[in-house]
Amino acid sequence: MNSETDFVARNTDFQTFTQRVTQGALSSLPTVDTSIITSTTTVNQQAETVYTNTLTNNLLPGGDILTNKECTIKDGIIGLTAKVGENIILRRCVKYTLPNNYIGGIITSYIHNSINANSGAIGVIVALAPVTKSSTPLTKSHSAYPAIQDLGKKIAMHIAAAKPIYLNKDVIPNEELNREKALAKETMQNQIQNKPEHIVNKILDGKLNKWYSEICLQDQIYTLSDDNIKINKYVENISKAANYPVQVIGFISFRVGETAPPATN
Repeated sequence: MNSETDFVARNTDFQTFTQRVTQGALSSLPTVDTSIITSTTTVNQQAETVYTNTLTNNLLPGGDILTNKECTIKDGIIGLTAKVGENIILRRCVKYTLPNNYIGGIITSYIHNSINANSGAIGVIVALAPVTKSSTPLTKSHSAYPAIQDLGKKIAMHIAAAKPIYLNKDVIPNEELNREKALAKETMQNQIQNKPEHIVNKILDGKLNKWYSEICLQDQIYTLSDDNIKINKYVENISKAANYPVQVIGFISFRVGETAPPATN
């Protein structure tokens, strides 16, 4: 939810309204397709168009922020805008639940620069699911729950800092991957002159691996540790130590002021 100034964002009415919109999203918004939470580009595009448009026409839980009378979220935004004197925009919204084929698992979150328990400048959601799909449910009474919940929060904190675009290299669109390969070959012309093909491929792989480590969560170095360990290995180590091996199956990251990047063709 966006306002024009920080002053309005810290206003009680604005925060109460945001909470009501969130309640509306939880109760009425369709669950996001699990395939899109492997890419921040795709999830932001969906969150800013399909899901936002769906939600604005739904009823606002608790009613209008000023009168408490029944209204749609769209009309509630109009009323709040009139009161605070600034444009209020429902920028993005997504509701995500773990896929049905995972018996266990957990969704955790982190808010950076928070002004209350549920609002801040950056919001990240991380979905963790068992490596073995027959795992017992990860309820709050499970002995591994505190460790896995903390793991999810730390991964979310990493995402807020490192800004990964994709979960892993397997979900990078072919068009984007081919563009990067072409760019890498162009920049390494001096290196590959008169070199055999297997050497050229090795140099290309090295450049692509560096690129993966910049944009793919699982290939990034965990920013909250000095051990120079990749995220996928960190998740493996911590969750195994908790006797509940999990993997990151998706993440969502929203930043105040950003808009969805254009779709790639």
